[in-house]
Amino acid sequence: MPRHSSRGPTGLVPSWLRSLTVSSFALGGLLAAPAQAAQGEEPPAVAALLDVSLEDGELTARIPWTDQEEDLPGSTRLVSYDGKNSPNAGVEVTPKAGEISHVKVFGALDKPWDTGWAQKRVLEDAKGQPLATQAYDIGLDCADGKECGLTVSPGITSDSDVVHVSGELDAVVTQLNEQHGEGEYDLVEEVPKAAPHLRDEVALYAHQLYP
Repeated sequence: MPRHSSRGPTGLVPSWLRSLTVSSFALGGLLAAPAQAAQGEEPPAVAALLDVSLEDGELTARIPWTDQEEDLPGSTRLVSYDGKNSPNAGVEVTPKAGEISHVKVFGALDKPWDTGWAQKRVLEDAKGQPLATQAYDIGLDCADGKECGLTVSPGITSDSDVVHVSGELDAVVTQLNEQHGEGEYDLVEEVPKAAPHLRDEVALYAHQLYP
């Protein structure tokens, strides 16, 4: 399970990682995260966010609506929020009782290396009140260690400054620090040598340390 890392910057990050541009990324898939309940007295659940995925390089979502037409709002909007909690994309959605809306949100994953890797999307009513919320973490898929694609997985709500590191990566970095000395080696190069399957995670970890 992911956990909050208390370690500081370790190792040196190659220049290619710090200079990644949007053209070097290929978007990956998105998995659904549980909707957050509204605070206070909960209104009837009228919708949910399910099975968010990619279609033609853009994020899509399935939104099932309640069959109680009297509970539905007149209009809604699916809004994407970046890692700084600023809206970066949105689309109007017309509620339809008992049906499932298939929605595509253009630009929802815009430059996470600048705006933050922990993001969310919110289905809002006409007054901006949340009907359903979904958090997700954007990750990196670095097949060859030089160019990376984006992946998305269920996320957790946390401080944007917190770096999430798996126990396995933390153990490998600790071992490398003992062997080479903290800050005396190339983090992104040495971790995959010791554990090739951690290439993607260490690339993201390094980019979070050195945005």
